[in-house]
Amino acid sequence: EPGVGKTRLLDELVRRLDPGRHSLLTGTCENQRGGEPLQPLLQGLRSALGVAETPVGAEDVQRLRQSLQDALAGSDGLEVASAETELLESSNALLSLAGAAPPRERVRTLVCLTRVLARGRMTVLVIDDWQWVDDASRQALQAIVAQVSPLVVLVAERADYHDEDPALADAESLDLQPLDDAEG
Repeated sequence: EPGVGKTRLLDELVRRLDPGRHSLLTGTCENQRGGEPLQPLLQGLRSALGVAETPVGAEDVQRLRQSLQDALAGSDGLEVASAETELLESSNALLSLAGAAPPRERVRTLVCLTRVLARGRMTVLVIDDWQWVDDASRQALQAIVAQVSPLVVLVAERADYHDEDPALADAESLDLQPLDDAEG
């Protein structure tokens, strides 16, 4: 139900996280007319890497390259496979974040980037408005859950859109009730 405080609750949880102990990725799904494939995951990674929404200019590409190099260099205690290093250092990571790579390659790159950015810390992935998620984001979330550890995923969705989503099959659920006038 809209207005029960899902987004506010997520915002409060995020505010209380310690950036030194947690790798935080946040994103929002938009209805089918407004969102891009993999939007919530791309938003989180772009924000964590400090790049524009769609890195198209030479300055954006250079900033992304530097962010990827910094992430790889700062992966102390995390084994980054040489294949992953090659993937992230190639233009595929740039294309994936710009939305120009093939879907399968984009998911592989997103998982890889999520692992590297975690740097051995607890990764907290926060996605709001899951009721509007696209299929590619569902598949990517399943891949991230299977391959990134330690990981906590917080997803907010309207109860009236809730269905048996395979990406959330093992998830715990908290149903929020609207606040009354005295509480709100």
